[in-house]
Amino acid sequence: MISISFLVEMILNVVSLVVASAMLLLVLWQSSRRRENRLVALYMATIVAWSGANQAAHFWKNIALTGATLMIYYFATVHPEAWPYSLGR
Repeated sequence: MISISFLVEMILNVVSLVVASAMLLLVLWQSSRRRENRLVALYMATIVAWSGANQAAHFWKNIALTGATLMIYYFATVHPEAWPYSLGR
């Protein structure tokens, strides 16, 4: 079961990714030669990288947990003699 806090975190993460990307492009489009705009663009790029890494980490964590669950299911039910902790023994 997915918790409400996890859903809120993922939604806010995607929103920050989109908003930071848009602001990065907007700030650089306005005046890319000004030092202040480049610093704000660097900050927005950091937020984009952080949000993207967070999304990727959650995705790969879920993939790994799915693989582990399938492996436990396989050894516990389909092929119980190969695993000493199976339910069949």
